Amino acid sequence: MFSTFILKNKYPIVIGFGIFILASLVVGLLTEQYALFAAPVVVAIFAFAMLDWKKLYYLFIFCIPLSITISVGEGFSTDLPTEPIMIFFMLVLFTYCLFNFNKFDLEFFKHPIIQLLLLHVLWLVVTVMFAQIFKISFKYLLAKIWYISTFVFITSLVVKNISAYKKVFWLLATSMALVAIITLVRHYGYGFAFDKVNNTVQPFFLNHVDYAAMLSILLPYLIFSRTLYKKFSVRRAIINVFIVLYLAAIYFSYTRGAWGGVIIGGVAYLIFKKGLVKWALAASALTLVVGVIYLTQNNRYLDMAPDVKKKSIYHDELGDHLESTLKLQDLSSAERKYRWIAGMRMATVHPITGFGPGNFYSFYKRYTVSAFTTYVSDNPEKSTAHNYFLTTIIEQGIIGFAIFLAFTAGLFIYGQRVYERAIGPEKGLAITILVSLVIIYCQLMLSELLEIDTVGGVYLLGIAILVGIDVRSKRRINKLEKQL
Repeated sequence: MFSTFILKNKYPIVIGFGIFILASLVVGLLTEQYALFAAPVVVAIFAFAMLDWKKLYYLFIFCIPLSITISVGEGFSTDLPTEPIMIFFMLVLFTYCLFNFNKFDLEFFKHPIIQLLLLHVLWLVVTVMFAQIFKISFKYLLAKIWYISTFVFITSLVVKNISAYKKVFWLLATSMALVAIITLVRHYGYGFAFDKVNNTVQPFFLNHVDYAAMLSILLPYLIFSRTLYKKFSVRRAIINVFIVLYLAAIYFSYTRGAWGGVIIGGVAYLIFKKGLVKWALAASALTLVVGVIYLTQNNRYLDMAPDVKKKSIYHDELGDHLESTLKLQDLSSAERKYRWIAGMRMATVHPITGFGPGNFYSFYKRYTVSAFTTYVSDNPEKSTAHNYFLTTIIEQGIIGFAIFLAFTAGLFIYGQRVYERAIGPEKGLAITILVSLVIIYCQLMLSELLEIDTVGGVYLLGIAILVGIDVRSKRRINKLEKQL
């Protein structure tokens, strides 16, 4: 690939690089833009990474839980060091296509799940063209492209067998374990106080919800991966310790979505084992439709308006918080209702293309119902609708919503087939990925976790590995059929 090109043209490249160094120094001195002195270093690092980008990929995987979100001005932010590396891998992917396209697995590209994912991206392009605030939506589109380039297509080039999966697993599980240990130690200093949990997860995670979600979706991978090693082996013992650590961290995160997600994940495991995924999807869809119809008939949702002074309060004790949650009287539930109602009203304003990706915050307040206002409704953190499905229909319109639903249904229905076709360790890995995806989707009902590099990254990573398993299973089956 790139290395062959360099070897064939090494002399012109060396001369050109020398000229580039001199030009950077001269221009930097003349313009007093001394940052230009670093340009040759950046180019050199880029070139070396291109020569052996797979090692950088593994470093990138390790950095995912350790990345830090920083503001870059004008309401935008980035994750360091992961997002710049994703941009680099997007360039790697384009370069790979130019120099070595024949090494791409076309069966991977042709897979129905990947085709639906690409259709989703194509519709994003359309919605950006009609976005209410183009700059925000365009940045969202770019981020989506480098997320998919890295976590889906670069992963397909690297993780081609169980051996490669093990490397990814150990790097990801270990770095997340480090974050969990740091968080638990810091939380211990607060006496594991419920109202201090958000303080302990920073700077690695913005809040305890993101942190707990990452722990919960990695838990199935821990449970599966221990089966890859012999009993009483050191690595299996380490994974056992990780499982206990993750469970403790999930509990002390005090995050209801993660707790519920783990429980539902266990139920999902049985559903996939029994081959009942279509029935489960149908039951979920029916429940959702009936719920929406019930609440919208005669404006029943207005009966759920909170009494802020008496009911919708923030509790600093876990027991009180859980009690108010069951009664739907806690502050977060009240605030979610405030935004969900605004979101449902927004969905009717631009029904075809939506407001544009990332534009919920800029417009939602004019569609709110004052009866549902809480004392945190000023929303200084600029958070979104707290429901990924609702956010999708608001920002991408009914067509974008339909595409995402089709992708989700296809992911699980086809995923069931992948599990049934796979053999050996890959069979266990397939159902593990599906369970992890279910845990993610459970929490999408309460947040937009797919837009962060941790949960969103593991989501796409799992999809890429699942499709890879299916491609290899089909080839194995075709080969056996030809031999008969």
